[in-house]
Amino acid sequence: MQRFFLSALTVAIIACSACHRSETDENKTPAATDVATAEMLSEDERGPSVPLERPRQVVYRFSSGDSFGYKIHIVENVLQTRATIEEKNEQEVVYWYALDVVEAYPTGGGRLRATCDRVSFRHTSSDGKDTREMTYDTDAENPHDVEKQFSRFNAPVNTPFEMVVDSDGRIALIDNMDDVIRKYLSDDYATTKSDQLALIQRDYAETSIRSVLQHAFQKLPETPVGIDSSWVVVQSEKFGYLSVRNDGKYTVTDVTNTSHGMLMHIDVRLTSTHTGPRVMDTGQGIATMDTFDVQAVGRTTLNLDKGRIHRRTMKNTVYVKLWVEQPEETKRMFPDEMQDFWWVQDASIVTTVEPWSR
Repeated sequence: MQRFFLSALTVAIIACSACHRSETDENKTPAATDVATAEMLSEDERGPSVPLERPRQVVYRFSSGDSFGYKIHIVENVLQTRATIEEKNEQEVVYWYALDVVEAYPTGGGRLRATCDRVSFRHTSSDGKDTREMTYDTDAENPHDVEKQFSRFNAPVNTPFEMVVDSDGRIALIDNMDDVIRKYLSDDYATTKSDQLALIQRDYAETSIRSVLQHAFQKLPETPVGIDSSWVVVQSEKFGYLSVRNDGKYTVTDVTNTSHGMLMHIDVRLTSTHTGPRVMDTGQGIATMDTFDVQAVGRTTLNLDKGRIHRRTMKNTVYVKLWVEQPEETKRMFPDEMQDFWWVQDASIVTTVEPWSR
């Protein structure tokens, strides 16, 4: 039961962060918003403000043969409580991705060749008695069984694939992944049926490729924007038994002239709401939603001269509290272990995207 909830909610946390949706709390003043995101600006992004004579259409623009890259750094801290039992999980993953423009589309966006140069991973879990730690780095000399254990991370390392990025930043397609999946499955590739390979490829492309690289391609507006312009995105999603609506708003706060080029500053705020029934049959017990508080704040700097993200940071916070009633038959069979309990997850995830080159 505990593992089931952790899996579903962790997916929800990461998905909310990766989608780059945002929302401004109407009860907050603009000053409060500025304070919340000011710390996310680096010194080289500030610079003198540049007035825009008219609203500007912003799209992702690439040049064929151009190369650039990003370092994507994701840190998760999760405190999970089941009755009186607490478990802390801390995880840090860093990806170094090189991107080469294969084809630039005239109206914006294009086809990119992506190569992951390196991944480093660290995970620590503690239940108050024991602490367990796992570390992995693709730059290290690792034995075969370790490489296979961490194939989810090392599959795209030095194994190029291609993706199509729309003019508004959506990763529309990930393909040419045969070598990635062969490396991901390792010894099991030769015995995996073709229909299963297709399913595995779709799942891996979504959960291990798109969910990471989409951080570097924030959604852009469909209409021209200027200083103080805002655009709203609302989307409903389902994670297992959880139904979630993401309400967001982006706000252009400034345009600055820097050594990197002209940078547009975009504030990002998000609120997610559980829209499903308050009482849910999880298949492993009845869960009653008590608290669902999922929010995020972020800052993106878009390089208007280069037509792509320069840097962005998102900070997500999650607090979910459920009352879980075990099946009566289970409680009768294990009266000392399987009683009703409060289940709480208090988590944060910080994602930073920075420019990187080989």
